[in-house]
Amino acid sequence: MPAITSVPDTTGTVGQPYVYDVEATGNPAPVFSLTQAPTGMTVDAATGVINWTPEVGGGQAVTVLATNSAGADSQSFLIDVTAPPSITSTPVTVGTLGQPYAYDVEATGNPTPVFALTVAPAGMTIDPTSGVIDWTPDALGDQPVTVTATNSEGSDSQAYTLTVQAVPNVPPTVAMTSPAADQVFQLGDPVALAATASDSDGSVAQ
Repeated sequence: MPAITSVPDTTGTVGQPYVYDVEATGNPAPVFSLTQAPTGMTVDAATGVINWTPEVGGGQAVTVLATNSAGADSQSFLIDVTAPPSITSTPVTVGTLGQPYAYDVEATGNPTPVFALTVAPAGMTIDPTSGVIDWTPDALGDQPVTVTATNSEGSDSQAYTLTVQAVPNVPPTVAMTSPAADQVFQLGDPVALAATASDSDGSVAQ
């Protein structure tokens, strides 16, 4: 009955060839196969050599089987694939004067990336773990921003221009107070008109 005797390589890197030579005892010589594997992974049925080039980071489960006429043996393991960061989110490029601005930066990568601002206006902050940028603009105009995501495999950066606009104007409201809605007049009667007006973001001139 076959017995797998080799120890698997449990680390890999995106874009780099991964090779594991599975070894097993048994007579007749066992034939190798994969019963669980990531896309693109192969095993040589005769030699037991596993080949693969990882395309994404994270944990990848593998189970290899050695079989002959006397029985079978299996070996299951998890390959931890490291990958450099890649920022995948689209920046928020418009802010409003005096109003909170937020942008949740998202990035792939293994290990999990850490975030930082390399270019930013005064007072802007970023949470190094979550990637959330916070700021309250205090001046109008364009502000350059650059955020980076970094792990042990490398870094990625995203540069954008944040345009700070003025608070949009809200039109004033007007309400008639006189005459009353149900008041009746005769032709030729004088009519006195009265109204009130308010402006939530300014003043009203008579």
